[in-house]
Amino acid sequence: MKGSNSLRSFLFLIALSVMTLLQYLFLDFAAQNKYFGLDHNPQRPAYAGDLDPMCARHSVSGPPCEYPKSTAKKTVLLIGDSHAGDLGQAVIDAANGNNWNAVIWTHGNSLLQFSTSSYRPEDIHIVNANKIVDYLMTESPDALILSQSVHHYDDIELVKEGLRKVKDYVPNFLMISSRPIFFDDPFASRSLLGQNIKPVTYDKTVSKSKLVTKHKDIQGKIEQYALGIGIKVFDSSTIFCTNLNCTRYNNEQWLYTDSNHLSVSGAKLLIPYISSYLSSIN
Repeated sequence: MKGSNSLRSFLFLIALSVMTLLQYLFLDFAAQNKYFGLDHNPQRPAYAGDLDPMCARHSVSGPPCEYPKSTAKKTVLLIGDSHAGDLGQAVIDAANGNNWNAVIWTHGNSLLQFSTSSYRPEDIHIVNANKIVDYLMTESPDALILSQSVHHYDDIELVKEGLRKVKDYVPNFLMISSRPIFFDDPFASRSLLGQNIKPVTYDKTVSKSKLVTKHKDIQGKIEQYALGIGIKVFDSSTIFCTNLNCTRYNNEQWLYTDSNHLSVSGAKLLIPYISSYLSSIN
């Protein structure tokens, strides 16, 4: 009798597992095909660093991606971390509009610094920074654009050193900074099966008081330092923010791919400013 009960329990557990698996497969299939109104997760927009299948614009330590124009005589180089990687297509489009060559060379999670720190001990930062200096010395681009995410725990003196060393090799230097950072990612799944059965609403406009602000102090100090050594600084928050609020949605398109990286549509809003900078260079 005891053996019979154990067998029944075993068979019940198998049946329950099979039913759970079938339920998951059914809901996943239904969501993928949008049956019954499933799959209300907003689709993550494209990131500019992933757009070129022939060249990894945004990598850990890859080579630069070149976008020449046959009639162009000037070249702009974009460097930085993933906050530069999302600007790649905008820089290419602005360069094309001004008859410039564009070179995109961004490295994920790699700050422009020539020494390691306790929070960034990896040698890859130094390797990438020295490669950039070598490129500036040999190729002599006419303009440089930098965007990078500096955190409150970063060594500000190392960041300043990076700016100073690179500034010595390029006549025209623009730093794009200060984009608003949101707390949540509208495209992260928050349901058991990866699909939201009920529609989920996300704030498209957010009060400045609800943004991530812990990095603002060091970023502000770096911006002031950059201006003091002759680097132009563009505060990109002016595009997305008013005095009270910041938006990440416009013309039925998300301007961010997550909480802090711009989508291709979001970065496109910077093209007039990048284009104006290039056209100002004789």
